[in-house]
Amino acid sequence: MSEQEMLDPQAEEFDESAIPARNAPDHLPTKPGWKVILSGIFFAAFGVLLLAVVIAAFVQPGTITFIGWFIILIFVLGGGAALYSAYDEFRHLKDALALDKGGTLESVVILDDWKDQYDDGGIATRRDHFHVIYRYADGKEYAKHAIKKSDAPALKKNTRIQVQYLPEKPKVYRLLMGE
Repeated sequence: MSEQEMLDPQAEEFDESAIPARNAPDHLPTKPGWKVILSGIFFAAFGVLLLAVVIAAFVQPGTITFIGWFIILIFVLGGGAALYSAYDEFRHLKDALALDKGGTLESVVILDDWKDQYDDGGIATRRDHFHVIYRYADGKEYAKHAIKKSDAPALKKNTRIQVQYLPEKPKVYRLLMGE
C-alpha cells in the first residue's frame, strides 16, 4: 500500500497509525487584523523603552551597584523578549498577507479530530480546546489546527475542508473555516 493510500481515510486499508501525533504544533498564520498590528507595535515600543532605560543607566555618572546590574539584566531580557515578540507578530502578519495575495486553495480531508481539556490553574479555569489534523499541499504536509467550539460539530473526521497555503513555502498555511 502506498503512503498516499495509508493516509486516505476513504481507502479500504486506512492506517490510523500513519497520522502524526496530536501534540504537533498548531498553525501560525491568522487573518491579519488590528489586534495583531497593535500587539506588534506595543511589544516593539515596550522593548525599545526597556532598552532605552538600560542605555540611560550606562550614560549616568557613577558606579552601578549589584542591584543596579540585576535590574539592568532584567530590563535587557525583557526588552529582548518584547522585541522578539514584535518581530514574531510582524512575521505572522507578513505570512498572512502573503496568503491573502497568492495562497493556493486546496480541498482536504480531516484525518482526526479531538477535544483536549487544559487546566489553566484550577477547575474554575478549565477549558475545552478542539483540534483537527489534516494533510495538504498535495498530501506532502501535515497540519494541526485549533478550532472554535462552535465549529467543532461540523469539522469531524473524514469531513472535507478548505486549506490555503503558499506553494513556495508550504509551512505557511491556514484553515479557512473555524478561525
